[in-house]
Amino acid sequence: MKRCVILITLFSIVMMLSGCNAAAGAGNDNSGLFPVKEGTKYGFIDRSGKVVIAAQFDRVTDFSEGRAAVQVNKKWGYIDTSGKYVIEPQFDSASVYENGLASVKLGKKTGYIDRGCKFVWSSDPTQALTESLNE
Repeated sequence: MKRCVILITLFSIVMMLSGCNAAAGAGNDNSGLFPVKEGTKYGFIDRSGKVVIAAQFDRVTDFSEGRAAVQVNKKWGYIDTSGKYVIEPQFDSASVYENGLASVKLGKKTGYIDRGCKFVWSSDPTQALTESLNE
């Protein structure tokens, strides 16, 4: 009986630790930055709890491939791990980057952009595949 209690306790500890590690890195791409809400705005903290990017965004996603989608005044853009905009807020919706692409919506256009903010696929078949959103 005592051995069974010890095994259950050890199993519980292992499950808790593995769950914590998985949650800490989930969707984060090892940037070490995590969303934090201060009042009504979001920013990012590091693993020690230090604020790295001040709370200034209405909504945010986790970092993925070194970028996080951030919303300001109902428009989405992307920042790097220093908090600098790499793509200014302009989208009606935006997702995290996966395999170098992010799903975005701009007006009636939906599709994927690459890291240079070029449409590489769009739901509009008449749209050029490499049309730039920044032009």
